[in-house]
Amino acid sequence: MQTTVHERNWLNPEPSASLAEAVSAFNDSTQQLQRAYIALQVKFAALNRKLEETNRELNHKVGELSEVKEYLNSILQSVTNGVIAQRPDGTITAFNTAAEKITGLNSADVLGRRYEDVFESPFSMAAPANAAGGAADNRHVTREMKVKRRPAFPVRESTSRTRDSRGRLTGAVKVFEDLSELRDLEEQARRQDRLAALGQMSATVAHEIRNPLGGIEGFASLLARDFDADDPRLKLVTKIQEGARSLNRIVSELLLFTRPMKLNCQEFEVSTLISNVLGYLSEEIKRSRICVHKKPGPKKGKLHGDFEQLKQVLLNIMLNAIQAMPGGGALDIACRRRRLPPGALAALGSCRNGTWLDIGIKDTGPGIDEAKVPLIFNPFYTTKEKGTGLGLAIASKIIEAHNGQIVVTNPPEGGALFTISVPSAG
Repeated sequence: MQTTVHERNWLNPEPSASLAEAVSAFNDSTQQLQRAYIALQVKFAALNRKLEETNRELNHKVGELSEVKEYLNSILQSVTNGVIAQRPDGTITAFNTAAEKITGLNSADVLGRRYEDVFESPFSMAAPANAAGGAADNRHVTREMKVKRRPAFPVRESTSRTRDSRGRLTGAVKVFEDLSELRDLEEQARRQDRLAALGQMSATVAHEIRNPLGGIEGFASLLARDFDADDPRLKLVTKIQEGARSLNRIVSELLLFTRPMKLNCQEFEVSTLISNVLGYLSEEIKRSRICVHKKPGPKKGKLHGDFEQLKQVLLNIMLNAIQAMPGGGALDIACRRRRLPPGALAALGSCRNGTWLDIGIKDTGPGIDEAKVPLIFNPFYTTKEKGTGLGLAIASKIIEAHNGQIVVTNPPEGGALFTISVPSAG
């Protein structure tokens, strides 16, 4: 019996103190882990909130920087002067709208290329990258600018180096202004001075010639009455009369050229002026087998000027164009509105609203020798056998009295193009 009780105690031992301690320690560790986990969650939530706040601030800063970039870019694109920026190695990084207009290049075709690969002009913005050389900052110079495979044009430019906050060179910026219009106006002013001096002399000579010329023609008419119709001497007298009339016409044109121009100005549509001239020349156009192509003009195509005198200008130029195509051809007439650049507008001073109307008259004749283009508006210069050389001179004077100009070019496709530019009425 005793033996059985002993065996039962061995099979169901009492829990030991060490096991209770282990369980207690495990519970303590679990609670510590729970507290640590909760603390970690709190810290993570705080860090997450801080990260979100930082991200919001960063996004705000990025937005502000984007707005500043857009604002600066809008300023760059709205500047009327051309702006080109480059890195020290000459790579172009900025090319604004004015630079596109002045050079005729597209920024997409220029950005990322080296300056010397685009321009042939001797000045290169890579020069400022050299510590010992390069153009002086902000020094304004006037020079010829040349895009590769295109004609050169005059510009007034300045260049400045750009540096970062540590003073390290980051590139250069070039600002330039197209002086082509201004050069044309200066040349026009010099020509007016020369013609004014010539006009004074011509007026004196014309008056001295006209008085005896009237007597010659009058006496020739009296002399013609003394000869029968079949008298051979009558032909000689007729030649005298024709010569006197021809000289009188030249003197009249000369006096018209030298006389101060008086304008009877009014507002009218340029299309009305062109249609009137074409109507006047309709028989000559038909007889010369000329095909007229008249392009639609601008919606706002009003002029403020002397209708009759401007009509005389167009008549002269169109008649010259017709005569340049003795075997027939095409006469193209187009009109457009053009806004003057600030430099040219300031030089003119009298342009009403800063816009010009350009009337282009183009023929398909042989064109004009480039060497003769600067001479064709000079008085007495002509390439015609029976020309007086005063038609285009008078036309130029009429346009100048309207504060305009006439430009002559030879288009690549051939022929000659006369562009008459006068201030628009609105």
